[in-house]
Amino acid sequence: MKRITTESGAVYLYDDAGWPTRMQRAEGPYSALIDYDAVPDGAWNVLTEITPLTLGTSLRMRFVSGRWRITTPLVSIEEVEGV
Repeated sequence: MKRITTESGAVYLYDDAGWPTRMQRAEGPYSALIDYDAVPDGAWNVLTEITPLTLGTSLRMRFVSGRWRITTPLVSIEEVEGV
């Protein structure tokens, strides 16, 4: 599992150990651009698409609901034990 931190301070947990992969926004500042009802914080959301994890670039994710989320640039990518 990966713990991903963005420039804005948002922290995502990315479970890429199996299929389907899933993502959770674990903490971070509120953003008016995020639809928290459709993709809530603290809940695992199944991904259908994700761009490569690259420091200094934004992460683009598409959820099984069809919704997209684009983060601010990534500042940290850490391998962590399952949560």
